[in-house]
Amino acid sequence: MSFLNPFMVFKLYRFFKKNNFDCVILNLPSDAKTVGFAAKLAKVPKVIYRRGMPHPIRASLINNITYKNFITHIIANSQIVKESIFYNIKSLEDKIQIIYNGVESPNGKVPNTYSSPTSSFPTILGNVGRPVKQKGQQYLIDLAIELKKENFPFKIYIAGKGPLEEELKRKIKQFRLTETVILEGHVKSEELFNKIDIFVFTSEFEGLSNALIESLSYQKPVICFDTSSNAEIVEDGQSGNIIPAYDIIKMKEAIIALANDPEKYQRYQKNGLKAVQTKFNHQEKMNELYQLVKS
Repeated sequence: MSFLNPFMVFKLYRFFKKNNFDCVILNLPSDAKTVGFAAKLAKVPKVIYRRGMPHPIRASLINNITYKNFITHIIANSQIVKESIFYNIKSLEDKIQIIYNGVESPNGKVPNTYSSPTSSFPTILGNVGRPVKQKGQQYLIDLAIELKKENFPFKIYIAGKGPLEEELKRKIKQFRLTETVILEGHVKSEELFNKIDIFVFTSEFEGLSNALIESLSYQKPVICFDTSSNAEIVEDGQSGNIIPAYDIIKMKEAIIALANDPEKYQRYQKNGLKAVQTKFNHQEKMNELYQLVKS
């Protein structure tokens, strides 16, 4: 509620007037209200709000005032986020520009060979994300149970630390999965991606997943649920497989089919890397932001 604090607004107003900014970029709804208001009073020419989650903006009085009057431009990081922004406030559509997240290519050479799994060399599946309900790592436990039923040789590495970590540990122990499901804790992206074969993504929602884009940059095919903007990153049957949301059986089947088809695996690798280089190139995305700021 800082936008109701005249001292805060005045302090920001003086800061903007003193520095004579051409543009201000905001990343939180609270910033849009308070900082956007102060920037408007200071006549900052361009006030940009960047939104990254697909939750509709409520059509409240203060939101209508804020986004119609204080914000000059809005950046959405995916089509699904764009649609959520103007879902309740239709007049915002013309202010929105999609700029996808970009990633830089990994340092060093990424292996691009692959062979079908054996008991000695199982298929290595990976997932990265803070263990919270949104990230859906609980589905990976269900997936491991189903893969074991098929006697499919695999391991699942889950990277990330968060509040549901202990719950995941209990389930892994309960279903006797300690040899096949490994919680990595916090590790660098390259450590995970360099040792896995397939990236399995189970999030319930995302704005635009950096982890998915990174996996393609490391030439790791993706198996993911058809939720939020995943289909804007992964082309089904080309760089990975998109599974009906929360359908563990179909996810299991897609993993086994891909793992046993090296030719398809290598095609997914090639197409995924091409998608990153053309659609999610870091420098190109920065150039798009630069053009918006300078226009």
